[in-house]
Amino acid sequence: MIRKLKTIKLLDAYEKNDKDIFFGRENEIEELFQKVKQTRLTLLYGLSGTGKTSLIQCGLANKYDQRDWLPLFVRRGKNVIESLKNKIRNEAETLISPQKTIIEHLNILFLDYFKPITLIFDQIEELFISGNDNEQNQFCDFLSEILQTNLNVKIILSLREEYLAYFDKFEIKVPQIFQNRMRLEKMRNEKLLKVVAKMLEKENTKIPKQEIIDQIVKNIADNKGNVELTYLQIYLEKIYSEANFQNDFYEFSENLLNKIGKLDNILQDFLVRNVENIKNEKSFDEQNIWKVLKKLITEVNTKKIVQIEDFKTEKFDAIEILKALQEKRIVKYENGFYELAHDSLADKIAEYRSEQEKAFIEVQNSLKTTYQNHLKTKAFLTNEDITFIHENLKKVYSTEKQLFLTLLENFKNEIFEKEPTQITQYQEAINFALKSRQRNIKNKRLKNLLIFILILLLLASIVFGIYAFQQKNKAERQTNIADSTYKVAKKHLDKFLAEKRKTDSIYLRKTIFAIEIYIETKNPFFLKDAKRLVDSSNTVNKRFNFKLDKEIDSLQKILN
Repeated sequence: MIRKLKTIKLLDAYEKNDKDIFFGRENEIEELFQKVKQTRLTLLYGLSGTGKTSLIQCGLANKYDQRDWLPLFVRRGKNVIESLKNKIRNEAETLISPQKTIIEHLNILFLDYFKPITLIFDQIEELFISGNDNEQNQFCDFLSEILQTNLNVKIILSLREEYLAYFDKFEIKVPQIFQNRMRLEKMRNEKLLKVVAKMLEKENTKIPKQEIIDQIVKNIADNKGNVELTYLQIYLEKIYSEANFQNDFYEFSENLLNKIGKLDNILQDFLVRNVENIKNEKSFDEQNIWKVLKKLITEVNTKKIVQIEDFKTEKFDAIEILKALQEKRIVKYENGFYELAHDSLADKIAEYRSEQEKAFIEVQNSLKTTYQNHLKTKAFLTNEDITFIHENLKKVYSTEKQLFLTLLENFKNEIFEKEPTQITQYQEAINFALKSRQRNIKNKRLKNLLIFILILLLLASIVFGIYAFQQKNKAERQTNIADSTYKVAKKHLDKFLAEKRKTDSIYLRKTIFAIEIYIETKNPFFLKDAKRLVDSSNTVNKRFNFKLDKEIDSLQKILN
C-alpha cells in the first residue's frame, strides 16, 4: 500500500499551502507578479497541462501579503456573470441582494474587507466553448465597465492558448485586452531534471545515481522530448506504488524503471487503471462509469461542469460513481458542481465515445454552428446540411420521426443546457431546423421542376438546331447557285458593254468624218447626218451611263 506522498498532486492543481513542494516556476511567478502589479487586467495563456492554475493558486498567491490579497477564483459554471455574483455573495460578510449589479456586489465586498480584490477567471475558455453570444457580450461589457471604475479590483483571465484569438471581438470595448499578457511555456528538460530531484528528495527517496532521474524524464517524454507535468505526476505515483519502502526511505533502481518501462500513453493508462479499480472495488458496471465520465466533457473534448440534476434521467446511481471517481482524484467537487480534475483527461475520455455518439455530436455541432449563423445572416440550412444531418443520424436511429425529434431534444438539453432564459431561443432553434427542412423539401421539388423545364428546353434547342442546320445548308446551296448566275451574268454584261463601247467609237468616227466633209463642202446633207450621229451617240451613252468624250462635247458646241 502506497504511503501518502507529499509532492504528488496527480491531476490536482497546487494551492497556496503547497509552496514548499511547488518547484521550477520561480521566474514565471515573478513575471506574473510584476504583470499583475502593472495593470488591472492580465491575460495568462498556455497549452493545457503547463500549470496555469497552479502558477496562480500557489505561485502568485504566495507573493502577496494576506492583507493585500483577496482572490476570488471564478469558474464559468452555467453563466460566468451569475457565477461571479454567487462567489462574491459567498465571500461577503454583508448580505447582498441578487438583484444588485455586479459593480455593487464588488463595492460591498471591498467595504467588508478593505483589501484589493483580484478576480481570477480560471479556464475562461469555457465561455467560448459552452457560452452563447449573449453571455460573451455580457462578460465583455462587464470587463469594459469594471476597468472604467475606480474600484480597487484587478482581473486575471487564464485560458488555453488555442482560445486566445476568441478575445479579438472584445478589443472594441476592451482595447487593453491583449496589452498585458503572458504565455506560460512548457518546462524545459534541464529545469525538469532539477524539479524531479527536489521531488524525490522531499519524498525521502534513495537513488543510486543521477542517471535514474534522467531515465525517468526520458520515459515520459514525447517524440520531441517534451514532458507534460501531469504525466510526470502520474508516472512518479506509479513508480512509488511499485518501489520498495524501508527505513522511511523509498528505493528507486534501474530494475524498477525497466520493469515499469516507457509509458507511451501515461494518462490513458492512469484513467483505465482507475476505472478498472472502481469497477472491482465498488462492483459498478464499467459502461456506467464511462457514461458518467463522458457526461463530464464537452462536444469539443474539453471538461465541463455538471450538477447532480444532469444525471437524473440515468437509471443507475451516478452519485456513487462520481464519489468513487472523486476518491481516485479523477473528478473533483466544489460548490455543488462536479468536474474532471484536469482538462487533459477530456481527450482520453472522448476516445471511448461510440461511433453513434460521435455521429450525433457531429450533427449537434453542425446544427449549433448553422443556427448561430442563421441568427446573424438569416440563412437556412442548405440541402447539403440536411443530408449531412440525416446521414449521421441514420447511424444512430432507424426511423425518420424518431431521429429528428431526438435531435431536437438533445439540441435543447446539450446546447442550451436547460436554462430558463434560453427557452425562447431553443424554440426558435427548433422552428429554424423545421423550417429549414420544409424549405429544402420545397426547394427540392422546385429544383426537380426546373430540371424538367431545362430538359424540355434542351430538347427544343436540339430540334431547332437540326432545323437551323438544314436551312443553313439549303441557303448555302442557293448562295452557290446565285454566285454562279452572277458570274455568268457579269460575263455577258462585260461583253455587252465592250460591244457598246466599240459601237460608240464607230459612231464617233463617223460623226467626225461627216463634220469634216461638211466643213470642206458646206453640203447641208452632211450636217444633217452629223447631227443624227451625235444624237444616236448621246442616246446610247445616256442609256448605259457612259461619259461622252471631250471630242463629242466639242462637236456639240460646234453644231449648236
